[in-house]
Amino acid sequence: MTLINQLKQVPDHRHLRGRRHPLWMILMLSVVGFLCDYRGYRPLADFATLYVDDLRERLGIAEAQPMPSYSTFRRTSLAVDAQGWEDAFNAWALATLPLASGSLISVDGKSLRCTSVGGQTAEQNFTTIVSLYEHHLGVIRLRRMENAKASEIHVAQALMTEGLPQLPPAQTLSLDALHTTATTVETIVAAHQHYRLPVKGNRPQAQAAIEVIATTVPPQDKATAGDTSHGRSVQRQAQIFPPTPALQAQWPGLAWVGVVHRSGERDQNPFSETVDYLGSAPWTATDLLQASQQHWQIENGLHWVKDVTFEEDYPPRRGGHAPVTWSIFNTFAITLARRQGWRTVPQALRNWANRIHYVFSLLV
Repeated sequence: MTLINQLKQVPDHRHLRGRRHPLWMILMLSVVGFLCDYRGYRPLADFATLYVDDLRERLGIAEAQPMPSYSTFRRTSLAVDAQGWEDAFNAWALATLPLASGSLISVDGKSLRCTSVGGQTAEQNFTTIVSLYEHHLGVIRLRRMENAKASEIHVAQALMTEGLPQLPPAQTLSLDALHTTATTVETIVAAHQHYRLPVKGNRPQAQAAIEVIATTVPPQDKATAGDTSHGRSVQRQAQIFPPTPALQAQWPGLAWVGVVHRSGERDQNPFSETVDYLGSAPWTATDLLQASQQHWQIENGLHWVKDVTFEEDYPPRRGGHAPVTWSIFNTFAITLARRQGWRTVPQALRNWANRIHYVFSLLV
């Protein structure tokens, strides 16, 4: 089983005299129990007791080996190596990844508010999970960071350096304006992938150059689309322009610059905004329009689900490494739901409840 092999690599934090259960067994029971709708330390202990015969058979557990108790699940969640969990998920996600070329992969971080310490001071710190996310495939790779010790820019670059060479070529990475840096572009191009990056006030020279192009050069392609969903009325227009040699020298792989204009009404309030883009994929204006909306699927399809469905920012299980542990459980569930094509994650959770053999098959 792929996941079991990875969980066996997680460093065991316990003293030798306190090891009544193999660590990989506790971790595997936690993941399977979580997906079978047993979310909490006491529910996990109930799960292990209720399905003891099935679990012994599936995991090869000897009759003499007792099942973990409530306190064992709790202590493990609090103290297990967070880096080990991260590595295990990444290896499992990659090994089971049905990814072809041409996907749009968003990169963004989500803070765990319950880990915040230091208040609104210079000493403030909290844990953030930075993810590579594809709407149909869920999280492809994640990386944990401490806000006081690292920058999301550098963590995202490291995440892409590790993960992108292992993916099929010609994926398109979509990031927000914070990550529009030459180093990020070089990282993506070196991995034989494409990028689509917004250009805002933090890159004034590039923004000014694109504005000059957009006002002096005819577009190579343009497209429009309307949106009246969710009580709004929005018109979007995208234009693609050829880049100047100066921009191409500054941004490796640059194939086009684009402008997306949005206007209309949201919540009965008029708005108008324009965003400039740098891109290396062979896109049309229609592709740019679609991607400008699809990027935010990481917010709607991942971060929002973690906040609302799983209450990740204010979970009942806190302390130690527990917030990261349960965040990764949530990531397993969301990723499996996306790969199976469920319309919503709660639908998937209801389908998996108490289907232990089926859930095991999903983790292979």
